Amino acid sequence: ESGLIQSGFEIPEKAPPKQGFLNTLVSKFEAEPIRFLPAAVWVAYMYILFISDGILPGVNALALEQRTWEEVRDLSLNFFLVAPSLNLPFSPLVHPM
Repeated sequence: ESGLIQSGFEIPEKAPPKQGFLNTLVSKFEAEPIRFLPAAVWVAYMYILFISDGILPGVNALALEQRTWEEVRDLSLNFFLVAPSLNLPFSPLVHPM
């Protein structure tokens, strides 16, 4: 006998809890406070573009018809004709124009 381990089993250890995406963002903002400026501009842009009434012409994104959202979904699935070229069963038939 050479004194080496001949057999054994491994007991899996529980993984430590993850800090999470939100904690990562908070730490980045604390490390570099200048990051608040582009984040605030992006939030304001998204609000003006999709939710506000009266700033831009037309209705906001929350007031669009159901058919519009279905067409957005269908065109997204057909983007660059990936779904139809792979013959996926869920690829809708939508004309892009």
